[in-house]
Amino acid sequence: MTITRRSLVPVLFGAALLVGQVPAHATADGPDLYRVAGVAVWDKLNMRAGPATSYRVVGRIPHDGRGIENLGGTVGRWHQVRYQGTVGWAHAGYLAEDAHDDAWPAPRFRVVGVAWNDVLNVRAGPNATTAVVGALAPGTTGVARAGGCVGAWCLIQHGATSGWVNMRFLTPDS
Repeated sequence: MTITRRSLVPVLFGAALLVGQVPAHATADGPDLYRVAGVAVWDKLNMRAGPATSYRVVGRIPHDGRGIENLGGTVGRWHQVRYQGTVGWAHAGYLAEDAHDDAWPAPRFRVVGVAWNDVLNVRAGPNATTAVVGALAPGTTGVARAGGCVGAWCLIQHGATSGWVNMRFLTPDS
C-alpha cells in the first residue's frame, strides 16, 4: 500500500482536530472557571462564534468578569467558554484561572434590607431594568453564588431560582 499526499490530508486533518479538543487546565476540585485578565477598564473581552478573530462576536465580557465557565474545548490558544448563558470562544491571553474559594465571599447568603411585605427580585441580567425571573422573601437563607459579578450584581442560585441580584441585599449566612 502506497501512502500518497492526497490520502494523508484527511488523516492529518483528523489528528489536528483531536489535538485541539484537549481539556484546558482542568482541576480535580470542581468546575474550571476563568476570570478576565489584561483587559483595560474601559474595554471588554470579545467572545466569538469560533476560535479566531475572523469569527463574529457573540458576546462581550466586562474587564472584571468572573465565573466564566470552561467548556473544555481548546483550539490553539482559544478556549470554548460560557458566560451569563452565552457560549463562545475567548483567547487564552485574556483569561486567568478563577476559583470559588478565598477569592469569593462566603458560599451561602441571607436576604437582608427588604421590607417584610416585599421581595428581592431575581433578574435575568445584571441590572434593575432586566426581566424578573424569580423572587426571594426577606430573610431567605441558603442563597448561593452561581457565577461571576458585574459591578454590585452577582449571579445566584436558590432552589430552582437562578439569576442576578444586587449584593447589597445579601449578607453571609452564619
